[in-house]
Amino acid sequence: MKSLCLFSICAGLLAQNAFAQASPAIPPESTPKEVLDLIRAAAEALQNKDVAGFLDRCDSAMPGYQMLDYYLEGLAARDNVISTVEIVSDKRDKDDENRRMLILDWTLNIDSEPLRRAIVKVTVEKQGKKWRFTALDPDPADFFKPPA
Repeated sequence: MKSLCLFSICAGLLAQNAFAQASPAIPPESTPKEVLDLIRAAAEALQNKDVAGFLDRCDSAMPGYQMLDYYLEGLAARDNVISTVEIVSDKRDKDDENRRMLILDWTLNIDSEPLRRAIVKVTVEKQGKKWRFTALDPDPADFFKPPA
C-alpha cells in the first residue's frame, strides 16, 4: 500500500510539473469511501493491465462499453502504463442518493508517448452492494485509445 501511495504522489508531481498547474482540489469529504475505492481500483487496474478488473467496475450497459473494452485490451498490450486519477468535484444526484456525478483529473503515461491528461466526467451508481461507472465522458475513444 505504501508503494502505491508513493507512486501516486510521484506520478501526481510529475503530472503537476508537466502541466505547470496546481494540484486539483482534494475530494469533498462527502465522497463515500466506496466511491473513492472504485476510482482507485480502476486506476490500479489500468496500471496492472487488468482489463477484466477495470471492466468489472463498469456497467456493461454503459454507452461506449464495447469500445472501452477494445481500447483497454490495446493498452494492456503496451509495456508501461501509469494511471493516476484525482477527484476535482463530486455531486450527489438530488433525486437518487445512489448516483453521483464526478469530475476526474485523469492522467495516463503510456510507454514513451507524451503524457495524456484529461478532465473525465463520470457517473457512478450503486448497483446492489457495488458502485460502478455507468457513464464516461469524453467517449473512451478520446482518452483510452492506445497509441498507434
